Amino acid sequence: MPRCEDCRETGAQPCQGDLVLCQRCSDKRFPPSGSGREAVCKDVIINDLLCFTVNKMDTLPFDIITKLCTETYTEEETETAKRLVFDTCKPDERYIKRKGGDKSKANMEDIQRVLHSTAPTSLPTFVSATLHLPAVNLDHVDISVCMQELQFVRQEMKLIRDCSIDSIRVQTELVALRKEIWELKNRLSSAPPAASCSAPPAAPCPAPPAASSSAPPVASTLARPKESYANAVSDTCPSETIPKSLHAGDSGRQVERASATKSSQASRRRGYPSGSRAVARPKSTSADGHSDLDSEGFRLVQRKKQRSRAVVGTAVSSSLSAAKSRPAEIFVTRLEPDTLTQDVERYLTDNLSQKYSVSCSKLTTKYDGYSSFRVSVDYNAVSEVLSPSFWPCGILVRRFHSRRRSSTS
Repeated sequence: MPRCEDCRETGAQPCQGDLVLCQRCSDKRFPPSGSGREAVCKDVIINDLLCFTVNKMDTLPFDIITKLCTETYTEEETETAKRLVFDTCKPDERYIKRKGGDKSKANMEDIQRVLHSTAPTSLPTFVSATLHLPAVNLDHVDISVCMQELQFVRQEMKLIRDCSIDSIRVQTELVALRKEIWELKNRLSSAPPAASCSAPPAAPCPAPPAASSSAPPVASTLARPKESYANAVSDTCPSETIPKSLHAGDSGRQVERASATKSSQASRRRGYPSGSRAVARPKSTSADGHSDLDSEGFRLVQRKKQRSRAVVGTAVSSSLSAAKSRPAEIFVTRLEPDTLTQDVERYLTDNLSQKYSVSCSKLTTKYDGYSSFRVSVDYNAVSEVLSPSFWPCGILVRRFHSRRRSSTS
């Protein structure tokens, strides 16, 4: 069953303004014509918010009125209007002072609820003195306010125009000043420099010599005879930069310098400048009179003889015997926890191909789920002991590495 929007009783029906009211509330809001309830209250109260709310609460939805009033009026004005409604209408509910961010919205809801629950004949007449009302359509627009806003806009546009004119004037003066500075710089740069009386006249530059008709062509000048690297080094480089292998033989190990005439001729013949220092090729001969240099003038380097390697005896003798070597140590782990050292020694003795000395010691493990051993065997049996096929499946075997002693100890 629908409930009445005013008294919240059942049996309500739709009535004017899309309202759902019971018969008693409908007669209170919309009294029948000709009754004595049409008497108009003589109380007149000036309040813009209440004037707008009372005149629009039958034509506009509840939430639209709340939104327009909260956007137009301040929290103080809403609180004053609520206090005025409670003082004049005197509803049954008590006055509650709202708090929080939605205080204006809650006050508007309280105002509309009290106005809807009060009989229209009991409501005072709310009027507006300043016409500060929310603009719903053209009928509620205040022309005087629009004219005032238009006047403010005109004043602001005038200030903007004056500022624009001043800025254009300053910019024009700045352009003119830049132009004057540029002309002054050009005038100073175009002025001829003052000539000195004591300075002698500049001598004319000599003309370059004419090219000789008998000059060799470029191709013939660039062409050089093919020669070895040793010859080029010995003819152009000084004696200080020649490698030791190109110096003279074992007796003196000195380089003879060629005469200036021969060096200049050789340099001109090879295309090098005549002022370069020329060095004679080194001469090196061996003890039997033969030269130890190759065709290019380099000395061949002989490799040194390799030292003979040591040998290990294999013969069997009763008079001499070699010292016993240190036994190799093997690490064996992943055995059953109850495995003993005698079991490991017995297994090695039974499975080795020859009879070797075997010793075993049990190690302390981190966990109790397995056991580890340190095995000492002869070096000759290391390859056989480290073979994977020698041990049962799952046992880990490797060389034993003892901990290194620290430097402090």
